[in-house]
Amino acid sequence: MKPAEGHQRVVIERVTPEIDCGRFPSKALVGETVTVEADVFADGHDSLSARLLYRKGDETEWTETPMKFLGNDHWRGSFVAQEPGNYYYTITGWVDRFQSWRNDLVKRVDARQEDIDLYLVMGAGLVADAATRADKADGGKMKQWADFLKSGQAERREKIKLALSDELAALMDKY
Repeated sequence: MKPAEGHQRVVIERVTPEIDCGRFPSKALVGETVTVEADVFADGHDSLSARLLYRKGDETEWTETPMKFLGNDHWRGSFVAQEPGNYYYTITGWVDRFQSWRNDLVKRVDARQEDIDLYLVMGAGLVADAATRADKADGGKMKQWADFLKSGQAERREKIKLALSDELAALMDKY
């Protein structure tokens, strides 16, 4: 899947704070937390992820922070206004293939389905793909994990433990 394909299905609406369709800035004091909320949704039952991107007016690089899902398509993220001046922010959302796979894996494990080994191989492909975008250290670790998930030698229980680990989820979210 090309990176843009997952973005095309995602809709972002009702962004706050927003004054007159963004024509006027909202205000915050230095050191104050700016909380941004929006509805982020897509067709189907795939899991989504969203990030808040922000920058000070004279900067060119965006800082990213994950948004938290609050329920019913509503997400929240925040940043701190460190200095006086204008800040710009935007939201990006996408279909999270790994999180969708992980949620399905939990359901399959709970239902004691027989095709879990095949499903772990599918997850290994997602991890290996993300490893190609990672830096050298993380990419090497992710490649090892992908090999482990599709290994015929490792125990299913250990593979599932790795697949559902917070460490793997954090690296997949990063890349």
